[in-house]
Amino acid sequence: MLQRFGMQDCKPAATPLPNKAVLGPRGPDEQPLPPQAPYGSLVHTVMLASYYVDASWGEDPSTRKSQSGYVFTLGNAAISWKSKLQTTVALSSTEAEYLALSAAVKEALFLRNLVGDVLPSAAKTIVLHEDNQSTIKQALNLTGSERTKHVDIRHHFLKAHVANGDVRLEYLPTAQQPADALTKPVDRVKVSLFSQIMLGTTA
Repeated sequence: MLQRFGMQDCKPAATPLPNKAVLGPRGPDEQPLPPQAPYGSLVHTVMLASYYVDASWGEDPSTRKSQSGYVFTLGNAAISWKSKLQTTVALSSTEAEYLALSAAVKEALFLRNLVGDVLPSAAKTIVLHEDNQSTIKQALNLTGSERTKHVDIRHHFLKAHVANGDVRLEYLPTAQQPADALTKPVDRVKVSLFSQIMLGTTA
């Protein structure tokens, strides 16, 4: 892959981005990529080479949108993961995590149905690990609250699936949350630890 994109002589780095790096619009002194640059192909290739639910809050300096990230594992190894900028601006970290959790529930339902076709005896409830306890309380509060009443109704479907037992929410401290690495730049220690967790290579 490095040879394909002319980077075989580049120095290796311990992390995808420097810790606490802030990405934004191209500066006045930065040159855009030439039209013929295989940017899409490069990103796709890197995604194929990369190896729970989390969200940043307002990380994008130009839009103040938050980043969602989730990782699903089966047999202690990652089988599905995603990192995506949210489509709306969250007014709090709880809301950002709530939107990320909603997206993860949709993926959880798909994976449950897929695994159920292959392994009918597989567990009917998928456990989602979330590091924001306020978000968990919001998802378990079927009557709603002032904090989330403005959130688009499509995101509230997660409450029904929690109530039905399709998914179960459990708290997981941020320091042990692999999806944290999919929402923001983290240091090399976390990158190493989270990669091991996703690959199922931890002791």
